[in-house]
Amino acid sequence: MRAMTLITAISIVGLLGTADAMPGLEKRGVVVPSVTPAMNQSPHSTASGSSAGPTDMAGVIQKAILPGYPKMPIGEAFGKYGYFKKREWRETRAANGNIFVDFVGYIPTGLFDFKKRSAGITARGIEVKFVIYPDGAYGLAMMTNVEIRSGGRIYRTPRADAKVVLDAIYANQKLDL
Repeated sequence: MRAMTLITAISIVGLLGTADAMPGLEKRGVVVPSVTPAMNQSPHSTASGSSAGPTDMAGVIQKAILPGYPKMPIGEAFGKYGYFKKREWRETRAANGNIFVDFVGYIPTGLFDFKKRSAGITARGIEVKFVIYPDGAYGLAMMTNVEIRSGGRIYRTPRADAKVVLDAIYANQKLDL
């Protein structure tokens, strides 16, 4: 098994669907047991090789374990983080076979946070993008701060401190957004 490493992207990249589009993004990870391909079989196929339809890769990531955090699956840690008032999991499939699983956790702007409220910020949060490669390997692709402003506009700012964010989430400590 290959050792899984955290990979952070320094710039926001739309769902380009290729590691080549992001300098420094290398394929790393551990094969997820529930999506391990058999011989030349796609992880999204049945044993007979026929497609079984869409799979819930968000569920696979939620059950996965990140290195450095062996005591709790990803989904459990993100679900128990007490500062998120709203949580969303989404998956997107790229043309090259990669699957991106996004977690977005929102923290509402405090009632007495006049500075943020006057700037029109109604909620803040963190977006964590995981990637699952066609062979079942997975990793952390990027992390961004998310701001929702009046009128529903969403602004994203990349973060380079993935370990700090993950440490806070797994320890249920307040994040500085």
